[in-house]
This record gives sequence, structure tokens and C-alpha cells, in this order.
Amino acid sequence: MQDEVPIIKTRRRYSLETKRNVLRALSDHTQQRVADLSGIPLRTVQNFVREKEKIWASLHAKRRLHIGEPGRPEILPGGDDLLDYMVAMREKHFPLTTYHVVQQVKANNQEWIM
Repeated sequence: MQDEVPIIKTRRRYSLETKRNVLRALSDHTQQRVADLSGIPLRTVQNFVREKEKIWASLHAKRRLHIGEPGRPEILPGGDDLLDYMVAMREKHFPLTTYHVVQQVKANNQEWIM
């Protein structure tokens, strides 16, 4: 006898265009009917309805799979100033090293170091 391997369902991700199409279809049909027609689980359709303001307000490309901004939130205060400093040094063709970046942070963000 062979041991049966459990089937793990993969999590589906839907594009912004698909989410908008589902929301448009909800004006003519019930949530259950839209779920049946589209093949999207009812609970997912309900989540689209719950997040419809975010979905319609999103200015991202239609093929994008998430609504929020990409990346991790910035934790370094004064990160924009540090980036401006680094760009300015590179424009002057100055060899920027870790030492220079640390010195700039020490000079301008003393409260962050303490």
C-alpha cells in the first residue's frame, strides 16, 4: 500500500483587472452567481467587495497582483536626505564608501544613532 500524499491547494492571486471585472459583474448578478461564472471562490469575491474602494482607487497597472505599495516600510529617518547625499557624491564622481555614508548619518541623524 502506498501512502497517500495530501494535495496542497496553491493560493491564487488575481490581477487588478480581474478584480475590477468581478466588481462590474456584481452590478448584474449576485455574489454566488459571479463566483460560479468566474470560477473564483465565493469568499474571495466577498473579499473583493470588502476592498472595492481600494481596488477602484488603485492607479497601478491592471496586471499588478496587489494593491499596496511594494517593499518594506522605511525604518531609517532621514533616508531621503541620505539618498540625496549619495546621489550628489556620485554626480561629483566622488568614490562613495561605507565610511562616507556612516559619517553623513553621524553628522545629520545623531538622534537615530543614540
